[in-house]
Amino acid sequence: MMESISFFNPRLSGRRFEDHTIPVELLEDFNVYEELLVKVAKWVYYQKYGKYKVPPGFGDGVSLKLAGISEGSSIANLVLAATTFLAGDLDTRPFFEEARELIVKTIDAAESGSDNIFIPSEYLGYFNKIGKRLRDDEAIDFAPNSNYRAKLNNVNRKRLVMASADTDSVDIETTIRGAISAYDKAERKCTITYAQYSKIDVKINSDYADVFLEAFNDFENNKKVKVSGIGSFNKNDRLVKMQVESVTILHPLDIPMRLEEFLELESGWMNGEGEPFRLESIHWLIDQVSNYFHTDILLPYTFPTVDGGIQFEWKTGNHDMTAYINLNDKSGYVHYLNLSNDSDYDLELDFASDEGWQKLVNELAKYFKN
Repeated sequence: MMESISFFNPRLSGRRFEDHTIPVELLEDFNVYEELLVKVAKWVYYQKYGKYKVPPGFGDGVSLKLAGISEGSSIANLVLAATTFLAGDLDTRPFFEEARELIVKTIDAAESGSDNIFIPSEYLGYFNKIGKRLRDDEAIDFAPNSNYRAKLNNVNRKRLVMASADTDSVDIETTIRGAISAYDKAERKCTITYAQYSKIDVKINSDYADVFLEAFNDFENNKKVKVSGIGSFNKNDRLVKMQVESVTILHPLDIPMRLEEFLELESGWMNGEGEPFRLESIHWLIDQVSNYFHTDILLPYTFPTVDGGIQFEWKTGNHDMTAYINLNDKSGYVHYLNLSNDSDYDLELDFASDEGWQKLVNELAKYFKN
């Protein structure tokens, strides 16, 4: 008969979790956390007894099990289970509980900007796996309803991973859009040229070799691909390696692709007018478009404006619509024109709010559905 104790209740925050569910891909993090927990629990024993070998049976059969997700939230309820927590006469539960505390304190320190760590530095590499699929607006709170600020996110993950002597890069789920500028069939690798003329070589897997080759053969016509996977970034946030998980050919009007192209514009790009676009602003708009523009809406033409804004234009049949977004204050407007009778209307929208985006989507759904 298994013994179990309520042990770990992490809370996940971010847009993906607003429906109070947890994507299956993130459950992998708990498996890695379990490995780290066992390592730290054994280290706690070493520290307490001055020994470098635990008693036979220490940690054997101990595992974390998902008991459920709290109703009305994205809190995973995990129990620590084992056939027995005894290793001979030694009750191992206090060692696992102290290990849990030390992991929490380590994340709390990283969140506070401190260089203090409470577990061996060689164990910090585990954080290169825990949270690697978190997005920029997401976090895992390892100690909700406590005085600790143990919210693991992409910023403090990097701090923790880079503090490990064994690691010089941090892994993050990544998507890049670019052209295939070189294709080496013999070496089974290709070169992706993406935002701001950056380049990276990736290995070619048989699952997507044909897609890469198609894009390479049409390189002169600016055919581009969307490549998703796990990217490795160095301390300067430069992508140095990528493990590809999916590849798709992009539509010529793909909005994120067009927005990233605007990052290449220099000062005076339009007859001496126009300033460069800020990376943070473009990434904000890409996130918003990805969240609100769904596949049932026709893709617009996307243009930069000399005042630093972005303009989207839709036209089908007698319907013509323009949406303008000021990237500085997130204000904007929509102009609609019916070409058959010259009737039109304007709407002012606040794109810093969910309401503003929903109003735009509602207007688009009237005339520009696929």
